[in-house]
Order: sequence, then C-alpha cells, then structure tokens
Amino acid sequence: MYVLLSIQASACSLQDFDALEKGYLAAGGDTGTGAAGSAGDGGEPSTAGSGGAPSNGGNGGSGGEPLPEGNLIPNPSFEAGHEGWVPFGMSTILDVTTPEAHSGQKCILSASRSEAYMGPSYPARNLLERGKSYLMTAWLRMVEAPDSVQLTLKSDCSADPQYTAIAAVPVSTEWTKIEGVLRVPDCELVELTPYFEGPAPDANFWVDDVTITPVE
Repeated sequence: MYVLLSIQASACSLQDFDALEKGYLAAGGDTGTGAAGSAGDGGEPSTAGSGGAPSNGGNGGSGGEPLPEGNLIPNPSFEAGHEGWVPFGMSTILDVTTPEAHSGQKCILSASRSEAYMGPSYPARNLLERGKSYLMTAWLRMVEAPDSVQLTLKSDCSADPQYTAIAAVPVSTEWTKIEGVLRVPDCELVELTPYFEGPAPDANFWVDDVTITPVE
C-alpha cells in the first residue's frame, strides 16, 4: 500500500504522480485530509456568468506573478498544508510536494471526485463581511486531460442555500488562472463557502496560489 502524504522528487512528472495517486486510492488508504464538506443540492455545475478569461501559467514551479497585497487567505500556496480547506461533497484533498507546483514546492490535489460538483472548498463565513465584494483568484491544473473548472459561491441565509456561479474557465494540463468577484449577501449568514467544481467525475485537478482580496 502506498502512503501518500507528499511526493519529494526532483524529476517528478505528471504521469509519475498520477500513477502513485491512483495506486494509493485503489488500495483504499486514508488520506488524513479532514472530513468531507456538505454536498450541494444539484449534481450538475451551473453556467458561470461574467468570469474572467483564462490566463496560461506555463509549466509552473518557478513562481509566476506575485500574490496581491491584502490577501485574506492564510497559506495561499499551501506550503504549510491545507488547514481551513475542506472537500465539498465526498471527495478528498491531498497535499502534494512537487517541483511542478505553480509557486513554491507544494499545492493541493482534488481527488476521489465521484460527481462533477465535488472539489476543494474554503468556508469563509467568519472571514468575509456581509454586503462586501471580494476578488478571488486561483491557479488550476488538470492532471490528465483538459476540462472546465468553475468557481462557485454557496451562501446560506436562514436555511435558504444559494449557489452562485462566479467564473468558469477551460483548464489544461498547464497552470491556468481563474478569477471572479464574490459578492457577499447582506444578510445573517449561516454559511458562506466558495468552492471549485465542474470537471468530469474522477478527473483530478491541482489548485495553488489562492487569494481573496477586498474590492474597493
């Protein structure tokens, strides 16, 4: 059985990691990455509205553009793990150490996705202010084949959950940027959770350099 907590290899390739990750999951191992989050009501991702155009990040691993000032996400490049992140739906989040990270040496992998809506999420009810707007950005990369990834905001005021499509971009096996504006409802929030969804079931993808900054 594989014990996959991280991969430390100077010549690690996408194919090498995918083979290890698939072998580990097939062995039924425990990822140790935290409990699954609540799944959304619908299995199909909704169509995004005014999302920003994708930006190709190349092969990554050397830094890319600097992170913006005023970022509210601690540990945005996952160099210290993924504390605060939870799987949306019955998926998993794996910490990955690889020279192919978008910046630094680490990123996260969204895996074990049996439905398209499943992916990594960041509960932000205690982080963002009601009635305010925030720009959220992230870098995404598919493991095996190009697909589409959507940023969705789940907001819940008085047990009335809403799912708002923020942005959607085609994502290749190279790093691709997604960005969109989170508009926080001006209400007594029960839940406020942005998350990534959209690729076909069982299609794994990496996430790195996530930021949330206030919009003036």
